Amino acid sequence: SASPYIYSDPVEVFKAIDSSKATSVKLLVAPSVYWLDNPDDPAVRRNPQGSGKTPYAVEVACDTLVIEGLSSNPEDVVFAVNRGQTQGALGNYTMIHFTGKSLSVSNVTMGNYCNVDLVYPRDPSLNRPRRRDAIVQAQVGICSGTDRLVATNCRFISRLNLCPLVGARRSLYRDCYFECTDDALSGSAIYQNCRFTFHSGKPFYSTSATGAVFLNCDIHSLVNGTQYFTKMPGMVTVIDTRFTSDHPIELRWTRDESPVRCYQSNVTLNGKPVTIDADLSLIHI
Repeated sequence: SASPYIYSDPVEVFKAIDSSKATSVKLLVAPSVYWLDNPDDPAVRRNPQGSGKTPYAVEVACDTLVIEGLSSNPEDVVFAVNRGQTQGALGNYTMIHFTGKSLSVSNVTMGNYCNVDLVYPRDPSLNRPRRRDAIVQAQVGICSGTDRLVATNCRFISRLNLCPLVGARRSLYRDCYFECTDDALSGSAIYQNCRFTFHSGKPFYSTSATGAVFLNCDIHSLVNGTQYFTKMPGMVTVIDTRFTSDHPIELRWTRDESPVRCYQSNVTLNGKPVTIDADLSLIHI
């Protein structure tokens, strides 16, 4: 008979982890596309606790959870949903809600494909077009009561409110890739050797808790105009980071006019040195 620890249904895996009450679990994931919610089900998803509550595909509680894709290419191991606010759900639909002290993920793609085509190069028969073109709040993951998040060699794909496992007190993203619009990234995080595609001008809502740090990152902006970091004031540090853009853009820390203290060193735009908020900066490093 099959091992009780081998699953083919991804939802059953997370249910088993949640119900086991185990304090430490390591989940190894073979290459494929794993839908955590049936994309063909016409029913509208709601949080059973009522309106105003976030609807989730899966919820899992575990003190220490490790999720590891069994491929060095994170495009090979995909967790997917395709619902968002008013598009298959009432509320900011989110793929996963993790409750626990420590979460580590590596070698996986986590995507809400509500407004993004799912392209799976390993097996194109698993490709799926986006649910709608209109951009709505469609989220990936939220952490509760979490002290530490570490994501390594992962891809996080959505548009508005990406939420790449946000909510931990301390977050480290290493060698990861992000696609997003506004209000999308974790504002209490270090992004090291990461790549970003910004589809709009305010990827952070705020970074006021601990600040966000970019170290040796590549950021491609699709904005035509002003590329901000935050919507509300907060600290941002950008070091050894390269911006590229196909349009003329101006780089600014925040859309809000409140004073902020941010830091930069060795930042370029299309290969040329650039100062963020050049007309306002008092200290250049």
